[in-house]
Amino acid sequence: MNATRKAIESMYCDRCTIIEKIEDTDPITNVTSLKDMIIHEDIPCRLSISNITVTSDDGAAKVTQQIKLFISPEIEIRAGSKIIVTHSGNKVAYKKSGFPAMHTNHQEIILDLLEEHA
Repeated sequence: MNATRKAIESMYCDRCTIIEKIEDTDPITNVTSLKDMIIHEDIPCRLSISNITVTSDDGAAKVTQQIKLFISPEIEIRAGSKIIVTHSGNKVAYKKSGFPAMHTNHQEIILDLLEEHA
């Protein structure tokens, strides 16, 4: 591992679990449904939360939060995945909101709060 990556990963103070919806067929009824399946668990990461001021069409300023996950570039997080991040001792569920910004030593993923936890 190179020095840059080691420095970036030394700042990973959070942990996350990646959950995807997987098709599951009941062997008795042959009914297929989507079930949550843990794909990656207890993965080191870093959550960055920043406030951004945006001006709307009517000229009013609105403050929004941007939530960004920094994680190893080898961890694949597919669209629609649920990401549960333990940050400062609190577990919060997010969903992936866009394509990751892939870098040599890490990836950055913009997250949205999962509606059921908002």
